[in-house]
Amino acid sequence: MSRRALLALALALLACSDEKAEERAPASGATAPLTLQGLLAHPFRLIKEGGARALPPREKTLLPGFGVTVRQLAEGGAIALTASGLRLRSADLEPPLLSPFEGVELTGGKLELAWVVRAGAPVQREPSASARLVARRERLSLVALLERDGPVGWYRTREGWMREADLAVPARSSRPGEVGPEELWLDVHLPSQTLVVYRGDRPIFATLVSAGVGAPGSAFATPTGTHRITGKRLMTPMSNLEHRGVVYYFYEEVPLAQFLGRVSLHGVYWHDGFGQARSHGCINLSLRDAFRLFSLSEPRLPRGQSEVAAAGRGGTVVRVR
Repeated sequence: MSRRALLALALALLACSDEKAEERAPASGATAPLTLQGLLAHPFRLIKEGGARALPPREKTLLPGFGVTVRQLAEGGAIALTASGLRLRSADLEPPLLSPFEGVELTGGKLELAWVVRAGAPVQREPSASARLVARRERLSLVALLERDGPVGWYRTREGWMREADLAVPARSSRPGEVGPEELWLDVHLPSQTLVVYRGDRPIFATLVSAGVGAPGSAFATPTGTHRITGKRLMTPMSNLEHRGVVYYFYEEVPLAQFLGRVSLHGVYWHDGFGQARSHGCINLSLRDAFRLFSLSEPRLPRGQSEVAAAGRGGTVVRVR
């Protein structure tokens, strides 16, 4: 890796070191699994309700929902040794939330689909709240759209009519000028909390994300505009415990980070609220989707390495709108 590329990655990581983002340097030094099966089996753990207190010599209070990675068990499994050197009682840890959600490959360049984002969302015979109930759909289920130009606030699906407010509907986007006719690029649509992968003008994959909760231009907003991926890390720590007056988070290892200036796309194992804004500015993905996008985008990670910086003009284009 060239000195310029290393500097670019370092600057991207430093830019993510305050409460406006979720990444922090330095890297954990761990090499993450290179297969989806290995990623899903990685020893992520969450702090249980009630919190935990790290044992000497590095005493620290960890709040419920904080994330650690167990490197080793001691004292017959009663003590967990973590990636950052903490000693925790195993009884204070619980398994990660490994969402089964993943996006869908698209055929024929069609984008006539949506995801249900409200549990028990009604499907009705006609586009009216008083119409006969046909069915109810579970949150994160995929529906095929038959009509986008129906009455305002409604979409027609194969089963019937559904409210726009109950659906996350990806919106097709034109190719940015700097992207070639066969080049891969990503489009993140904040109003619908969706991400579409394009090859030139043709959409080839779509999924749900969880972007920043902040209003546009605020500290916790996902920056809009056309970006390029500046670097990648298999695992990176994220924490804001040094700040005051914020909602705290602490994750020893966050998987498959792709940096876009002060924020990144990355996998999560602590929530499955995809289709809703949840982050402090980053673009959250299910582990399955994070693995797919990390594998598709540029720069490619050399075998045996845990991080890479983009050279030249940068990596894959990511438009956020």
